[in-house]
Amino acid sequence: MAGRLIAKLALLSALGTIGAAACGPIEESDGETGIGSLALGREIPIDRLLDDTNLEGDQHVTTAQVQAFLADQGSALATYSTNGRTAAQWIVDESKGQLISPVYVLARMETESGIIRSGSLSKLSKATGCGCPDGAQCDPAYANFGLQVRCAAQKMRGYLKSLATNGQTVSGWRVGVSKQTSDPCWVRPANRATAALYTYTPWVGAYGIGCGTSKWGGSSLVAGLYKTFRPAFDVAPAECAGGDGLYCGGNGVSGDGATLYRCTSGAVAVVEKCATTCERSSGGALDKCASPAPPPPPPPAEPACTLGNGLYCGGNGTPGDPTVLYRCTGGTSSVVRSCALGCKRMPSGTEDACASGSACPLGDGVYCGGNGIGGSPSTLYQCTAGRITPKLECARGCRPMPAGQEDTCN
Repeated sequence: MAGRLIAKLALLSALGTIGAAACGPIEESDGETGIGSLALGREIPIDRLLDDTNLEGDQHVTTAQVQAFLADQGSALATYSTNGRTAAQWIVDESKGQLISPVYVLARMETESGIIRSGSLSKLSKATGCGCPDGAQCDPAYANFGLQVRCAAQKMRGYLKSLATNGQTVSGWRVGVSKQTSDPCWVRPANRATAALYTYTPWVGAYGIGCGTSKWGGSSLVAGLYKTFRPAFDVAPAECAGGDGLYCGGNGVSGDGATLYRCTSGAVAVVEKCATTCERSSGGALDKCASPAPPPPPPPAEPACTLGNGLYCGGNGTPGDPTVLYRCTGGTSSVVRSCALGCKRMPSGTEDACASGSACPLGDGVYCGGNGIGGSPSTLYQCTAGRITPKLECARGCRPMPAGQEDTCN
């Protein structure tokens, strides 16, 4: 079941020293999964379950290798086939078709159903837990081995794509942002692989360092099983085995998974360090750096004339300087004049106009614009013998003072 380990861990009394590695109370096993045989304690860093190159790597793994691994594990899948394909073919084809590690899918299957190390096929219909949410019945539409494998690979690819394009998964997991799991534990994913794994299974589980329920294997078990299974497939691929072309690190060439490389006659050279992620192609040597998300569109421009044709002070039905009188004609605004004594807004139905009267009705002195005189309220003006002249632009605004005191800048 995605979100928890369906197969419970074996009884402590039956596990001996192996059970002690689980670090906590262990529920009774159903006898099929063999999960209790995982020789792993709380060793998995909960903020970095796997590296991105683990989850998206292992593209060199072959059907023959998976077939041999299943046989070595005593899995009933070693002799299983459906729709003309063996279990190993389904696992390799569907995983690599989504550029997801086949070893990860093996670890996912063992976590969810224990089928990799079991001689029984009783849990075949929910092999990867796909379509089996916590606390609910499994969706019968996914009750098929091939669909289980395909669903698990597609979902993981979808989570990784969502992180690359939207910055978060469908359940809100993001790289570098803390979020609480169902254990509960606070986790800050260090990479996309970790955020994607907690999206599939929002439990740390029994193998995480410092936190995690002991009831379920959780995402820490998926990571632990991957690291347990991985050495069986540790055959280094030849550099540029896919021929000349462009490759992300780890996909036919060694190197950083977020760097794009060029293969030329077996020689590898760096093309560029990708700003976001390196996208692997499914059609050959055509990998590329992912395009950064486009910037948000600019806010829509303020309409020029919202109150119809006529004369308006700036800010009254048309954008502009409140000391300037504008004319609106057919939705277009144009300047009529700058008002020395300020622009006077009139009641609805009457056009605005420049204010009239003495330029300095309060006498000589220093005044903020709008305090007995026209002008900008953030400018200090000098009144002398009825004439007004700008004195100072106030960076922090202009402060009108009580009668008898000159106005000043803040």
